[in-house]
Amino acid sequence: PADCAQFVLVGSSMGAYVAAAVSAHEAPQGLFLLAPAVYLPGYPTESLAPRAGQSLVIHGWGDETVPVDNVIRWCREQRLPLLLLDGDHRLMTVLDTLCERFGHFLDGLGD
Repeated sequence: PADCAQFVLVGSSMGAYVAAAVSAHEAPQGLFLLAPAVYLPGYPTESLAPRAGQSLVIHGWGDETVPVDNVIRWCREQRLPLLLLDGDHRLMTVLDTLCERFGHFLDGLGD
């Protein structure tokens, strides 16, 4: 529908994986991913090629679920901006930073 022509996908962990997969087909205005579950056994990452107008990936250096090297590799391959923070998979210790970055991200859509 025309009223849904512009939308933003946001996800964390497997939700970020799903958001990235959807963005490969639907081209959202924005794609905001936290700790995306990329290059994990059983989940094809090669087909995850986001087509968003603006993207940001945030990941924790201490992520115990999705290795930071997986996310660095994927962001490099897809030419996606990546912000690495001193947090674990849930990123709860950097929640204030996440909220601030998400606000800036939304403010910057359409620039």
